[in-house]
Amino acid sequence: MRILIDEAVWGVPKLFEPLGSVRTYRGRALTASDIADADALIVRSVTPVTADVLRGTPVRFVGTVSTGDDHIDTAFLSVANIAFASAAGFNARTVAEYVIAAILELARRDLFELPPKTLGVFGVGRIGSIVARWGELLGMKVLRCDPPRARVEGGSGLVLPDVLRRESDIITLHVPLTHEGVDATYQLINASWLADLRPRTTIINTSRGDVVDESALLDAIRTKHLQAVLDVWHAEPRVNRELAKACAIATPHIAGYSLDATRRGAIMIRNALARFIGDLEPIDARIDALDDPNEPYQRMTLSHESLDASIRDAVAASLNIAEIDAAMRTWLSGPADAAGFDGLRRSALSRREFSAIAPILPADSMKKAAPILRELGFRFP
Repeated sequence: MRILIDEAVWGVPKLFEPLGSVRTYRGRALTASDIADADALIVRSVTPVTADVLRGTPVRFVGTVSTGDDHIDTAFLSVANIAFASAAGFNARTVAEYVIAAILELARRDLFELPPKTLGVFGVGRIGSIVARWGELLGMKVLRCDPPRARVEGGSGLVLPDVLRRESDIITLHVPLTHEGVDATYQLINASWLADLRPRTTIINTSRGDVVDESALLDAIRTKHLQAVLDVWHAEPRVNRELAKACAIATPHIAGYSLDATRRGAIMIRNALARFIGDLEPIDARIDALDDPNEPYQRMTLSHESLDASIRDAVAASLNIAEIDAAMRTWLSGPADAAGFDGLRRSALSRREFSAIAPILPADSMKKAAPILRELGFRFP
């Protein structure tokens, strides 16, 4: 098996070498000539895989180390009888952790408490379900909205979009990017959608940049004093500078980035390729397949005795979103080129998920904070 794989995929080449000969390419620079002698192509979300790229090549398997597949022409794969695999769900917790980190950072900056804020979760799939549960854990009122699910399962526990827009203080988006049908999400967040929001409502987008009409959002930030937390952008790695600077928090598509998630995603696609070629001995994502030098978890002492400060500091030990926002703004003040954007993304790969952080709390805080931190996934060995 001749395997062509994005050089930024975790564990390359060692993880994939038992399955065949491995060559790497730079994620945004794939051409048809690169895969002229490849049987398997493994990409990330930054690489469009189109019919024009694949047509006439020997590729029989395409895998993407991402949850979404809007960058893949899956219709062509089906017609061409090319096997396909995605790493669906591999970074669901990682993205949910980003959302919680963003909300806690805004609370710290704006000096508000989470109760009695209302969190609106638009899209209640893998990620949205986790965010909703954690929002309630932190004392927020949570509104769940998922029109496709409501039609299939009924409306129990779900609200209509207009209710979500009118009653939420914070709205977080967890929808796929789709262009057709009654539930199309391309530029779902447009001028008319934003007009229903109350002043100072916060929009968080970690899904896809094209879910938001960026010019309409920028106008709403200026006229309605909305806040925005954006991790995804319409023309990545190019970024709308005006919009990014106007955001409360701007980050370079790193919500789903962590050592733990990238490892899981790579192993999921490795195992899918192994199944495709008949190797039925999958690697367990929990084992140290490549002698990873990182500790299984990191101990962290929290000195605060207040509940809010303990939770905020534990989350910041996993993801210091304020630092990433500051780095993004430094990048925006310069050439803001693609190489710099990708460099910012790579710098986030050392991040560890909550489950890799072991907080050590003062005795007075243990009873209050430990149960919440444990529910968020923090480790108490």
